[in-house]
Parts: sequence; structure tokens; C-alpha cells
Amino acid sequence: RVHAPTRIARAGLGLPTAQPDRAASFHRSPTLGQPIATMARIAPVAAVALAAGCASAVQLRSLRGLSLSDMRPDVVARTLAHVEDEWVSQVSGFAECNQTAMSAPEEGLDCSGAQKAFAHSCGTIAAAIVKASSGDRAVVAEYMGTVCKQPTLPGWRQQYCQGMAERLMSALSADAYDNRERFQPGATCAGLWSFVSAAEQSRAAAEAAAAKAKAEAEAAATDGAEVAEGEAPAEAADGAAETAEGGEGGEAKEGDAEAAAEEAPKEEEQPKEKDAKTMLSECMSKLTETKKVAQAAAAKIPELKEKNMRLVDVHEKDAKVKATFKKYDKDKDSQLSRPEIMAYAKGEFGFSAIPKASLDTIMETLVADGQKGVSQDDFLFLKCSVGIARQLQIGERLKKERIEREKALEKVRGKLVDTIKAVAKEVDAADAKVAEAESQVGPLGQKVKDMNVPDMETLADEVDRVVKSSRTVAATARKSVEGIVLRFEEKLQNDLRIVYKQDALAKRIEMQTLRFTPRIRRAENLVERFREDAARKDVQERKEVHSAVLSVLRYAQQQQGLSAEDFFNEVDIDNDGVIDEEDFATFLENADKEVKIKTIRKTVAKAKPTPTKPVARPKIVPSKQAEVAKPAEEDLEAEAAEAEAAEAAAAEAEAAEEGGEAEKDGEKPEKEKKEATKAAAAEKKEADGAQHGHHAHEEEIWEPVKVAKFTDAGARRLFRKLLAPGAESLSKEAFVSFITLKYVVAVKSSITDRFGFIGQHILSHLEEGDIVEVLEGPIQEGASGALRAKVKSMKDEVEGWVTVKANKGTVFLKEGGNVFKVIKETILTDAFDPSAKVEGRSEARKLKVGEVLDVEEGPHKEETMGLTRIKVKVRSCGAHGWVTVRGNTGNIFAKAVPE
Repeated sequence: RVHAPTRIARAGLGLPTAQPDRAASFHRSPTLGQPIATMARIAPVAAVALAAGCASAVQLRSLRGLSLSDMRPDVVARTLAHVEDEWVSQVSGFAECNQTAMSAPEEGLDCSGAQKAFAHSCGTIAAAIVKASSGDRAVVAEYMGTVCKQPTLPGWRQQYCQGMAERLMSALSADAYDNRERFQPGATCAGLWSFVSAAEQSRAAAEAAAAKAKAEAEAAATDGAEVAEGEAPAEAADGAAETAEGGEGGEAKEGDAEAAAEEAPKEEEQPKEKDAKTMLSECMSKLTETKKVAQAAAAKIPELKEKNMRLVDVHEKDAKVKATFKKYDKDKDSQLSRPEIMAYAKGEFGFSAIPKASLDTIMETLVADGQKGVSQDDFLFLKCSVGIARQLQIGERLKKERIEREKALEKVRGKLVDTIKAVAKEVDAADAKVAEAESQVGPLGQKVKDMNVPDMETLADEVDRVVKSSRTVAATARKSVEGIVLRFEEKLQNDLRIVYKQDALAKRIEMQTLRFTPRIRRAENLVERFREDAARKDVQERKEVHSAVLSVLRYAQQQQGLSAEDFFNEVDIDNDGVIDEEDFATFLENADKEVKIKTIRKTVAKAKPTPTKPVARPKIVPSKQAEVAKPAEEDLEAEAAEAEAAEAAAAEAEAAEEGGEAEKDGEKPEKEKKEATKAAAAEKKEADGAQHGHHAHEEEIWEPVKVAKFTDAGARRLFRKLLAPGAESLSKEAFVSFITLKYVVAVKSSITDRFGFIGQHILSHLEEGDIVEVLEGPIQEGASGALRAKVKSMKDEVEGWVTVKANKGTVFLKEGGNVFKVIKETILTDAFDPSAKVEGRSEARKLKVGEVLDVEEGPHKEETMGLTRIKVKVRSCGAHGWVTVRGNTGNIFAKAVPE
């Protein structure tokens, strides 16, 4: 009966393999105890050792046509590593069996089983390599050299691989044909057996020596410690030294006691050759050497432990194999018949029906002549054979399913192509829709400059609808593309995906739909950018329209000389107590849009001299003094120059008084002092000119101011922005708040009692951030060129004149007062009176530092508590209510900021 080849052959064939149980071994080692001396445990060792491979005779015959190129060195190396483990187990088991046979010859043990198993597995591997190489000695040498260098064969494994290669090369001749036809592996395997046996004996001896050295090292360490402590007598140290040096201390012990007693006094009289220190030094030196030996032995402990664990593992697997065989051997005849093999295949592998041809092959190969079934020795071969049969059956089933699937796939291939074409039309339609959206958003950026805001908003809405529609169509098309394969049976979908990916039209629509998302996103971004441009343009236009409308309304109010309350009645054309959109638009349509600013200039004219009678003067002889005397006109000019200097000094004093606190703190700019001084000097000069015969009078000049143009639609849009939420008209309070010009103090200044600088007196000081309400002006002061306005301070209600802008460009007041910023945490209440409670309202909202407030009414002073409060709209949340900007103790909670 031909036995199966080893795993190296199965790896080369590419057949399914299963990890076989390694052959059981019985190795005498320091850790495993005494050898086992019963034949009942030796017999399974030999039987399992024969299972170096796990393939049938059919596989062995198929190995003949295999080449070394099909046998991967790394796979062969891994397999050979397992085979070498079996060889070690077989050699160890053989040695142990021989030792047992020698100690108990009456048992008649036969130890040749392990050696035969070794020869069988070695011969199978050697024959396979020679056949696969076609007997070429050079090819075998190169191949074995590659296999032995694999990382899976380290240390002693590589040594055994090289030993096999050397003996195989020795057995081969230069004639490839002779090697191929007449090669006999017996001599090769016998030499390898001897090589492995000798190596294992050497290794066992080295292990024993290491163990002995370790024990001696421990004993030497104990003796050295006793000497170091001085506990042992000098005579004991001398005896230990003599014993270490190979002296005759042992013989002295064997002499009789009387002779030793007589010699003892003599030995005491002899001088000591070495003192205790010298002995201790020698002992420590030997102790160090012993420690090195012990460390070397300890380094081998992991390897020995691994080897012993492998032996234990082999025993466990052997027991498991026996239990499985016994489980299915129902008739207890130590053989598995056909029904029992069927039960084994079904119970262990779920292989319910072994094909008759496969079962016949198993029985023909594994059942020996005269037997009824597979013996326990061939149980592992049976396991592999059942696995091969199962894999063959699975392969046949998969082949059948593949053929059926290919037939079904061929039937639906045409439907797949038709579906792709139909979806492609849908994708093209979606592409056209996306292209339409792109064509509409493309020129939006060029239309920002020429279009007005309402038209921009309308166009943005129209284009946005087109873009959203294209997104919907594109998403539907993409969903259709993704669902092409899903329209068919689930079992065909994986194969259809392969066909789909290879179709050129399918590739095109895939890429086409994938580009939809970035294209539509770009269109949406352009529309959003256009809306942002429209919003920015709207803000800019509203600012321009707001400024222009206010200029026109205030100019009309100034022309008529009306207060804000009286001017409300002029704008309220239908006299219904409110200003609606028609009143607002009609008044602006008829108003004078050529806005002018009033400038007051003072001119001085010399008075005509009064005619007088000539006075007779005595005739004086001309002299040198008379020659240099100045005419009367020059005397007048000199007097005027002196007067101007005095006037300038007086004006400077007045300006210093106006600077007041700023001059004291050194905060007022020097150029402002000079401007104020110059203006005061000019007025002083004009005023005093009248006393010297010069007549001054004021002249009003209206000079045009550039104001942005606005349309009726722009004015109406502004009016709607001015309305409170839900309102349709402006109340008198809201209109007065809108029309009233307010300034925020940007640079410290003062309120004075008159328009001009000469003779003025300071009424109140203004700090940065204070708010003033304009009562008259601004008016340009002709002499100095400063822009002045009559105002009312909102903090103390003082009325007077203040400089808005100096002639050199310094801005003291900036238009504002309608925007506040919280500088100290406060609360927002519903009523003007902070103590009043409104039904249905919860706690007052807290305003944090930095929040921006838009003024709707005020500031007004709450008389009961003395608080200055304004009605505002909070920008961050849109809430409306009243806020305290100044407390009754002067604390500032909110500060006006320029607009």
C-alpha cells in the first residue's frame, strides 16, 4: 500500500490542507520525569509518526508532473519546520523506547516504528524534490539552499534542513536521468537519522550539563557566603580549596579516624599557605565563573520549555484523535467501515453525502488487504481524504451555480444596456437644466453696478428658483444612476456591477452626475454672493437716501423757521395726526431739493470824515523832525495796529476761559487754542472797529451743499424702514425723533451764550460721548470760518452755541445720538418708569456690555428717580424697551457712538 506524501507535496499541489496532529513522542527530559515503559503507549507513537503527510495515493501520483517552480520555498519551509518537529519527536521516542527495552527486556518492546516513520516521511520528501527537479543536481542544490535560508527555519531547524540537503546532494550523481529513474532515498534518510540522533543527544547532554552547572553555581554561592561571614574555620577553607583544585581531601576522609586524629595536630603546626582573604578571593572568582555558566544555562530554559510544551501538545492531540476514532467505531473492531466513515464525515464536517467515487477511492487507498475498514493508524489520512472529497463536492456545486448564473446574466445583459441608455437620457436632461442655471448666474456679477436693489432682489429670486429646480432634477438623475443595477435580481447584482462598470455609456453618466454637485454648488454660491451685493448696495443706498431726505427735511424746516413739532404739521398734509407714506412722499416731491447752508459774515465799512473848518496854524520852519513826521493816516494805522494787538490779547484770554477744564488738564490741542484765539481776535477787531469810525453789519449768505439724489421709490422704501413693527404711519414722537439733528461730542468742548466768539461766556462743558440736540444751524461763522450750531445738552438741558467744526478741520461734534453701546450691564424694561410692572411680562432682560442699541425715542429724564432713559431696539435680538443711559448719581450705563 502506497502511503501519502508529506505536507510539502500538498503545498506544491495547491490542494486544501489541514494542520495534522504531530506524531506523539516520548522524550526523556529533566522536566518530564521518568520514561514510560509500556508498549501500549509506544505503539501509537509509531502509528502517528507515519502521518508526516496527509494526502492520498492519488495525490502522490499527481506529484510526478510537478516542478520546483510550483513549490514555493516559503511554504515548503513552513511545512518542513513541522516535519522536523516530528523528526525530533521520533528520534526522542526511539531513544526512550530503547532505554525502556534495555531496562525491561522481558517486555519485548519493538522500537523500530519511530525509525520507520522517519524513513518514510524523509523518503517521501527526498523523492518529491528529486522528481520535481527532474533529477538535476544543481537545481536541487539551489532550491534546498533557498528553502533552508527561510526565516521560518532558524537555529537547529536550519541545521537539520542543511543536513538533509548535504546528504541528498551526496546521494545524487551528475546524471540527471539516472537520478530521476533510480534514486533511492534509503541511504539519504539513514544518514539523516544518524545526524539528527547525534544532534539530539548532544543537545540533551548540553542541557544536562547546563543544569548541573547551575546546581554547582548555587552550591558555590552558598559556600562563598559562609567564608565571607567568617563562620567556617580556616581548615574548612583549606579543605574546600584542595577539593576545588583536585586534592586528596576525599581520600583523607576515607582513611580511618585514628590516622586522621594523629595527623590533625601536625597539620595545625604547619604554616598556613594561604590566608582567609586569599581563599575568599579565589572563591569569589570561581563564583563569578559559575554565575556565567548558570546564566548561559538559564538562557536555554525558554527553548527547553517550548520543546516540552510541544511534547505535551502532541500527547493531548494524540488523545483527542483516539477519542474521535473511538466515537465513530460503533462495532469496536478498531476499523471504520463505509457507514462509519459516512457518520464521521457528517458528524465532524457536516458532509452528509460523500460521493460514491470518492468513498471508493478512500477505501481503495486506505484499507489494507484483509481489512474491512480504515484502521486507527490511517485515521489522519481519512480525515484529509474526507476534507478533500468535501472540497471537491463544494467545487462542483460552485461550478454549477456559476454556470447557471452566467446563463441568467447573459439573458439580462441586454436589459441592462437598455436601462443604461434610458437613464442616460434622463441624465442629459438634468445636465441641460444645470447648464441653464449656470447661464443665468454667470452674468449676475456684471449687473450689480447698473441694477437697483429691488430689481436685484427680484432677479436673485428668479435665478434661485432655477438653481433649486436644477438641483432637484440632478438629484433624481443621480438616484436613477445609482439604482440601475438594483433593478435586477439580487443574486445577479454583483456580476451586473462588473458589466456596468465596463460599459462606456455607464462611465460617462457616472462622471456626468458626479459633476452635478460642484456645478450646482457654484451656482448657489454665485446667487448668494449676488444677494450679498444687493444687501450691501441696499445699505449704502439707504444711508445715502436717509442722509439726503434728512437734509431736505431739515432745510425745509430751517427755511420756515419752525420747531420739529410744528414742522410735523407741515408734513402731515391730510392733517390726520400721523404721517403716512403718501404724506411723506408728497412732501418730499414738492420740497426744495437744492439744500443750502447759511453763512453769517460781518463786513466793516469806514465812515466818511466830517468836514471841519480849517484851523490857522502858525507857519513853522521846516526841520529835520518835520521831514520824518508821519501823515495823519499813518498815525491812525499805527493806532489801529496797537489796538489789534490789545484785542488779540483779550481774545486769547476769552478763548482760554472757553478752554477751561481742557486747558487745565493739558488735553485741548494747541491748534484749537490758536483757532479760537484767531477767531476771537477777528471778532474783537470788527467790534472795536465801529468805535474808530468803522461800521459793521451781518450778512446772511446761503451756499449750496451737495446732497445725493433720491427717487420717489427710494423715499418710500426709507419710510417703510422707519415704521415700527406692525405700524403703517409715523407718530409725532417718531417723526420728531427722526427729524431732530443730534450730535455726539467727539472732542471736549463748551456751550457758550452767543454765536460769535467775542464777549462769549461758557454755560456748560461737554465731555466725549455727550449728546446735544440741534435747535438752530449749523451756521458758518464768516470771520473765522468755524461751523457753529445752537444746541441743547441732553444731560443738563443747557441751551447755547457750540462749535461743530473748526476752520482748520477739527471736528468737535459728529452726527449721531441714535446708536448707543452698553458699557455697563443694565436691564431693558417695558415701561418708561423702571418700577412699573407690565402684565404678562416676565423679568426684565439683562443687557450685556458691548450690545448695540438703536434709539427709537429719547433721551428723556424720568423726574421721579432722576434717570435719563431712552427707548431702544436691541440689535442682537430685536427686543424693544427702555434703557437707563445715565443714573441719578452720574453713572453711565450706555454711551452714544457716532453713526
